[in-house]
Amino acid sequence: MKTAKPIDRLLVWAFQREAAGRGGGGLSWGLDWGAESRDGVLACARNGYGLRVDGSGLAKAASQRGHPDAEALYDAVAGVPLLIEYARQGGTPDWMPGARPRPVARRRDNGKPELMRDTPKGPLYCALKTKTPQHEIDRARRVYAEWWESLEVLAAAFRDGALPPLRDWEVLPPSVPARPWEAEGGPEKPLDRACPLT
Repeated sequence: MKTAKPIDRLLVWAFQREAAGRGGGGLSWGLDWGAESRDGVLACARNGYGLRVDGSGLAKAASQRGHPDAEALYDAVAGVPLLIEYARQGGTPDWMPGARPRPVARRRDNGKPELMRDTPKGPLYCALKTKTPQHEIDRARRVYAEWWESLEVLAAAFRDGALPPLRDWEVLPPSVPARPWEAEGGPEKPLDRACPLT
């Protein structure tokens, strides 16, 4: 009987626990018995640096192949760097929860607020700039939306038979919402460029 799991959690399992795409199962990182270590320990031992290599450790697991489902998931996302990046990190793209553009005083080099007037005898205004501009928030949310859509397409490909079924897992849709920022409410009113000091 297959275990049902959301696609985002399956990818994290494949890339973190099974080290998919790195040449072996578990934490082997692709070393086989008798292979040269990539960190140079064996070379240092040969060159007389006083190191003794006992042959135990992670390399034992290296002769084992990775879980076939992990390798299948790796093959399925090999051309989608965004999915690979967040599967290895074990998280989601930062969609900047709670972020809103906020007005802050524009400051001169001496730290004092930059003041301005509309007319020579008009009232003084403090010039404003935007902290966390809307274009940065929009960009972060576009990356999240692209990541989520890629997960949904991948899950559908497994469910609809476009990709071969996994041996031990039933693929479910992503466990995270598609547009979590919509639950936060709409954007605030646009910012004015300056506010009166009086």
